[in-house]
Amino acid sequence: MSQAELPSYTWEEIKKHDKDDDCWVVMYDKVLDVSKWLNIHPGGLDPIKDMAGLDITSSFESIGHTSTALVKSKTFIIGRVEGGKAPAPKPAATEERKKWSETSRAELRNYKGGEGIIPLWQIVAGLVVLLLMIIYAML
Repeated sequence: MSQAELPSYTWEEIKKHDKDDDCWVVMYDKVLDVSKWLNIHPGGLDPIKDMAGLDITSSFESIGHTSTALVKSKTFIIGRVEGGKAPAPKPAATEERKKWSETSRAELRNYKGGEGIIPLWQIVAGLVVLLLMIIYAML
């Protein structure tokens, strides 16, 4: 099927397909229905799902996908983009994941070590008490 024979979709229509069971993306001005691919994608479903309804061309290229991946992607083509500029990408993660991720990075940057760890002297003291209890019980 040539590009002219493919059905065309507007960005408004494409953006509506952003669910796990109904996921469309755009690559090289082609609309791909990747719904069935999400759960078997070698990189997991999140990288694709986070870009659902958007143009993934630069992301696809920057990851360094193989030629096999490019050939596989062609099997998902269902149409072409009908004119208009691609919408700005949404954040790479949901707000909740983004918040968690930023908090975790900040915590890691500021981590000084030793927090939440039982000091060695407490472990030794506990062992001494346990040993004394065993000796006392044997008497």
